[in-house]
Amino acid sequence: MKGDENILDFGCGGGAASKHIAKALSDSGNLVCIDTSAFWLEKAKKRMNGFSNVEFICERIENADLPDNHFDSVFIHFVLHDIDEKDRQEILNSLAGKLKKNGLIYIREPTKHDHGMSPVEIVEHMKKAGLAELSGMHGEYFRWPHYTGIFRK
Repeated sequence: MKGDENILDFGCGGGAASKHIAKALSDSGNLVCIDTSAFWLEKAKKRMNGFSNVEFICERIENADLPDNHFDSVFIHFVLHDIDEKDRQEILNSLAGKLKKNGLIYIREPTKHDHGMSPVEIVEHMKKAGLAELSGMHGEYFRWPHYTGIFRK
C-alpha cells in the first residue's frame, strides 16, 4: 500500500481492522467503512476518532451510494461466512463492481465446519464475480483454520 488509495472496509464492525488501514493511509488516501449495524458503526466511529479521511456508511453494499470502479482495494475480514449463503454471490458481485480495474480484494474467513465456509466456496464465489486468485493460504500455518486470500479484478 502506498497510502494514497481509496479503500473499502466491507463489514467493518467495530473498526479494529479499519484503524490499522486508516493509519497506513496518507492524507490523500480515503477509507470507507461500511456495515449494516448502526451499533458497530458507532463503535468504529469512536475508535477512529481523529481520522479525517474516513467515511462511515450504514447500508447494505448492494444499496449503498458508492461509485463503481472507484476503490483500489476492498477488505473483507471475518464477514462473508456470516452472510446468508443465498446473498453471498450478489454481495461479492457488488464489491467487485466497486473495484477499479486491477483492484484487489483481501479476504480472511474462518473455515471451520461449524463456523465458517470452505476455501473452495470462497474461491468459487470470487471467480464468479470476475476475480482471479493471486494468493491463498488455507490455514496450514495458523493455529486455527481459516482462509486468507488476495483476488484481483
